[in-house]
Amino acid sequence: MFLRTLTVKGFRSFSHSRTFTFDTHYSLIAGHNAAGKTNILEAVYAALYGIGFRTRSFEELLSFGTHELSLQATFSDETKDTVAVVHVIQRGETLQKSYSIQGNRHTIGTYRNRLPGAVLFEPEDLRLVTETPDLRRSYLDKVLSLHNQEYLYALNTYNKALYRRNKTLEQMAREGKHSRDLLDPWNDILEQQAAIIQPARSRLIDRYNEPIKGVPTYSLTYQQNSFTKERAQERFELDCRVRRTTNGPQRDDFVIDMVVTGKVDEERKSVAAYGARSQQRLAVLWLKAHELSFITNQTGIKPLFLLDDVFSELDADNSERVVDLASTYQTIITTAHRESVPTLPKGSIVIDMD
Repeated sequence: MFLRTLTVKGFRSFSHSRTFTFDTHYSLIAGHNAAGKTNILEAVYAALYGIGFRTRSFEELLSFGTHELSLQATFSDETKDTVAVVHVIQRGETLQKSYSIQGNRHTIGTYRNRLPGAVLFEPEDLRLVTETPDLRRSYLDKVLSLHNQEYLYALNTYNKALYRRNKTLEQMAREGKHSRDLLDPWNDILEQQAAIIQPARSRLIDRYNEPIKGVPTYSLTYQQNSFTKERAQERFELDCRVRRTTNGPQRDDFVIDMVVTGKVDEERKSVAAYGARSQQRLAVLWLKAHELSFITNQTGIKPLFLLDDVFSELDADNSERVVDLASTYQTIITTAHRESVPTLPKGSIVIDMD
């Protein structure tokens, strides 16, 4: 199943209806900065998932001065076309959202599961390498929850219980009364949900550490911070002192290392500490390559590969490597500098935004 056309209306800079046609393999969106290239990518993403990737607020996706948004995506396979529609109407402070396939309304979860997924690379993703653990946790959660309802439910349940546990700690501190019993109901829930969340994260990390042909070798190390009722009891005094839950999945992290083959054996070095900008960008692309494989395995449908300004800071060899990596997926690329894009196969579509 591949995306053949996308009609956009009332979405960001596209206040009037506009239709874009895509190639089954490579489509290049070229134009100067602020021409709307990334808006097309986000429209594709929103047509697949019902949310944007730069914001989860539909108010921000609506074109200025408009109160209605429509995304109509036509997918094709060997036998038929499938039409999917995301429709949003703003009435005062209320947003009415609907998701339909072949004219039949669906919940957002069912809607997503019946369409190809998407893997997005954007320049902001470099922060996964260089910045705080919460970004890396959010990345794991996004990959796992978009196609796994059990994980999404466990994550939401854990976060709600964590919020209530932290509020209880704050209340105990204000009142000067510290009771372990008040935390027990939340400890039970956190332990139950952590037993779903952290094994899923661990399995995903293990899958990412399997080699992919043609992709540079990196490795992930999962830094798990487990939550059990016993550990919560051990940290009770610390939690009371800082008024926060100090252990659990909300403190997980992972480290990305470059794998360097030496004369004797392999050596691993932190990409954040030792990698050049180009190596950090390749490390993110390595993550995305595994994400493509993971989603294909989970859904049985190859996702779209969305590449926003991917060739900046890559040399010619690594740029060619990216094109080769994308060769078995429907790929949509944006660029402000056509000269930085390797030669794409004959028949690739170019959408000129200038």
